[in-house]
Amino acid sequence: MHSTRFLQLITVAAVAGAIGYYAGRQSEPAAAVTSMSGKSPEIKKALPAAQPSGPASTLPASLTKLRGEEPLTSANATALTFRALEESDPVTRMAATTILLESMTPENALAIRQAFLDITTQTGRQSPAEWALMVQRCGAVLGAKAIKEFAADTHNLALAVEGFASVDPAGTLAALKEAGIERAQMTNAWLAGVCRKDPQKALALALSGDHDGVNAGALLKQAIQAAGIEGAREALQRALDAPPGDAVSSPAFPGIFDALAKALAHKYTTNGTPGEMLKWLEQQKDQPHLSDGLLNDAAYDNMLKGDPGETVAWLGRMNTGQTGPPAGTARLFDAVVTDPKILNKLDDASFARLLPLMEKDPLKLQVLAAMVEETHPGRANQIRAAMPPAPAPPVPVPSAPVPERDQ
Repeated sequence: MHSTRFLQLITVAAVAGAIGYYAGRQSEPAAAVTSMSGKSPEIKKALPAAQPSGPASTLPASLTKLRGEEPLTSANATALTFRALEESDPVTRMAATTILLESMTPENALAIRQAFLDITTQTGRQSPAEWALMVQRCGAVLGAKAIKEFAADTHNLALAVEGFASVDPAGTLAALKEAGIERAQMTNAWLAGVCRKDPQKALALALSGDHDGVNAGALLKQAIQAAGIEGAREALQRALDAPPGDAVSSPAFPGIFDALAKALAHKYTTNGTPGEMLKWLEQQKDQPHLSDGLLNDAAYDNMLKGDPGETVAWLGRMNTGQTGPPAGTARLFDAVVTDPKILNKLDDASFARLLPLMEKDPLKLQVLAAMVEETHPGRANQIRAAMPPAPAPPVPVPSAPVPERDQ
C-alpha cells in the first residue's frame, strides 16, 4: 500500500487522555520503599505553618493551605510533599503534589522522593499515581543520576527513562549504556519520552524496524496526546514518506494503524456520528492492516447508535469480491439483542440483505424470529427459512448376530 494514499484518507479528529506505554505504569512498587533507606521521624516538627490564601493568590485556598507560600527548597521539600500526600481528597492531593513536582529541581528532587518513602514507612499511605509522576519528573530533572537512583527496579527505571528521554533522548541512551542496562528492555519507555516532544521522530524510530517489542498502539496514543490526532497524522505521514519508504511493512505499523482507527471510532461515537467511521474504513478496504475486529466494532456501533440500514449496505460493499465468511458481521447478533427495535427500523430490502450476513446459528436465529414474530410475522418466517437444515439422524448400524454358545 502506498503511504500517501493511506494518510490522505484519514479524517481529522480530536481526542484526549494520556495513555502509558504499558498497562499499570502508574503504580508504586513495594521494592521502591525497601530498596532505598532513610526516613525523617521528626518530619512533623519540620512542617512549615500553613499560609492562608492571600488576595493575590491564584490557587484555591485548599491548595494554598497545603502548599504554603514559601519557595520550595531541598530543606523543606520533604515536609511539604509529605503534607500534600497526607491529603485524603484525591483531586486536592494530586493537584498539590503536581504543583510541587512542577517546582522540582536537581537540588530538591531527592528530598521530594524521600517524602514518598517516609509517608509509606511512617503511615502506610501509598500514592501510586503521584509516585509515577514523581519518578518521571526525577528522570527529566536528574537525567543520568535518575538512571542510577532507580536502576534497582525495572518499573521505576522505565518511568525515569521516559522522563529523561523527554528532554534528552541521546543522553538517555548513553546513560543506559554506561549503566550496563539492556536498551531493548527500555524501548517503550524511551520512545514514549521521545514522543512527548517529537512525535514524528518517535514514530519513525518505531517504524524503522530497529526496535523489537514496540508497543505501537500505546505510542500512537502518546503521539495523539502530544500533538492531537491531526498532528499525529501529519507526523505519521512524514515517517511513512521518509526513505526508504517501506515503513508500512514494519511490524509496528499494524498496531499504529489500529490505534489510529480506534481513536477515530471513539471520537465519532462520542459525538454521535458513528457513520463517519464506516466511510473511513471503506476507504481502507482490501488493505492488509484492516482487521476484522475494527469492522465488527464499527458495524456494531452504527447498528446501535447510527443508521442500521446504512450499516447493512456498508457490510455488503465491504464484502464484495470477498471469499469465506462475511467480514464485520461477528457482533450483529449482539447489536440486535441489545436493541431489538433495530429489526423494525430496517426496510424490507435491508432486512433481506441482513439475513445472509447473520451467523447461521440455529439457536440465535430462533431468538431473532421470536423477536419479530408479533410485529413482523413475515420476517420471522424469513428468518426460519434462513436456518440451516437440521442434521440428518444417524443411520442405525445393524448389529451382528450373536453366535449360539454350545451347551
